[in-house]
Amino acid sequence: MLERLRANGNKVEALDNAPVLSPIENFLLSAFNFLSASRSVGMQAGAIPLSEMREYHRTFNAPLMLQEFCEVIRGIDREWLNDNR
Repeated sequence: MLERLRANGNKVEALDNAPVLSPIENFLLSAFNFLSASRSVGMQAGAIPLSEMREYHRTFNAPLMLQEFCEVIRGIDREWLNDNR
């Protein structure tokens, strides 16, 4: 939506200061967003299951080794859980 505003000639400060992600960072962000839907939700949101990370890694041919992929996603997930509890 913001990019559409910019394309129409509007100044969008949020995009002016947005970080540029590397291809791997973009892949990891997309993976985290996708995997977030697999977390259990009860009284509180649970962590993303390791089995879901493994399956995502296999299905989408992750550009990282499985252990590294899981460690990064777990780290992002841990921060997300801390911010959302």
